[in-house]
Amino acid sequence: RIRHQDGTYRRFLCRGLALKGQRTGRDRIAGSLTDTTEAAIAQERLCSVGFLDPLTGLFNRAVFVEGLGRRLEEFKLGRVSNQFAVLYLDLDRFKVINDSLGHLVGDELLIAASRRLETCLRHGDALARLGGDEFAILLNGLGDDGQANTIAFRIQDALSAPFSIGGREVFTSASIGIAFGPAHYTNPDEVMRDADTAMYHAKARGKARHEVFDADMHARVLDRLGLENDLRRAIDQQDLVVHYQPIVSLASRRCVGFESLVRWTRKGKPVPPS
Repeated sequence: RIRHQDGTYRRFLCRGLALKGQRTGRDRIAGSLTDTTEAAIAQERLCSVGFLDPLTGLFNRAVFVEGLGRRLEEFKLGRVSNQFAVLYLDLDRFKVINDSLGHLVGDELLIAASRRLETCLRHGDALARLGGDEFAILLNGLGDDGQANTIAFRIQDALSAPFSIGGREVFTSASIGIAFGPAHYTNPDEVMRDADTAMYHAKARGKARHEVFDADMHARVLDRLGLENDLRRAIDQQDLVVHYQPIVSLASRRCVGFESLVRWTRKGKPVPPS
């Protein structure tokens, strides 16, 4: 902030670059000051009416989902024909950073990560913070699937460099799920669900990577949900059977103990492999 002669304060964006002299190395700085007061005021107004995330200044979930819904509607009406994609991002190890270094450092990391994500976007793309350490990107006007993969790699590269926060270096990466549209989607929540599913597959396969959603992912999620629900009801439905298996010593050929096993019959459904 810089104080104006009328007593008010103006906000400025300050950029500087150290320049090398002919003989003595870096001996001067060239830079510029840009008055961002009006933009900052406009951003504060958007935050106050619930359009922007107050921490990062990005769009919030509601605005992002609404924009995605408009994009789907434009496809239905035939106003646009290019493919789009939604990238669902989750910062890896963010909880560890929050728990070990504190929430203030975590907030600074979210802000810094937001600025780096913005540098990865093209004109016409949209970035939002969904909440916590989750972000979403809407890539518009894709010529082919490879463009979304290229941007996902660009994001990984941008986040791979250490963040300098509070005088210390902080490292993170992102697990990214990609869902392409419009395909069979009828509403934005379906797109978000599938991108989120792909993101969790990326996290399960080692983090710091991206995965593209396919129908098998959704089928596996539904199967797992059904499996968990059936297992919760297994005792009430008497689907669990106890078996005792003897443990025999080969030297003496005598029974030296027993191992108890619980087997799930899962009546009427295939038994999961043991």
